[in-house]
Amino acid sequence: MPIPVVSPGDVIRIEDRETIPIKSKIHPCLCMAEHLFMRINSKPLWQPCHMLLRKHNQYLDHDSYAELNQLVRHYNHQLRDAEVVGRLSSSEAQKLIASAERAETLSDEQKSLIRQRLSY
Repeated sequence: MPIPVVSPGDVIRIEDRETIPIKSKIHPCLCMAEHLFMRINSKPLWQPCHMLLRKHNQYLDHDSYAELNQLVRHYNHQLRDAEVVGRLSSSEAQKLIASAERAETLSDEQKSLIRQRLSY
């Protein structure tokens, strides 16, 4: 099965092998060349995080939270089963960039990547 075409800002559903137990989760794409994504959780488990409201993000089942403590890397074999479920709106992407800029847990390089890739 080929890897789906995914651009920065596209949101995928993918089996997240870093969760216990392994489960399907939502991840906005930052950079396909480096396979970098952000993880979205249904609860604010890891601080800092950025709230995503269901009413502005139709691919969500409920209000959720984008983790800002790390970026997630998915590999080709994982991405083959990924499903594109939506896209961050330009206004939502700008809010996420602003939250990432304030996150002390992200490096300057990661903040720059988020700013560059989600500025559309």
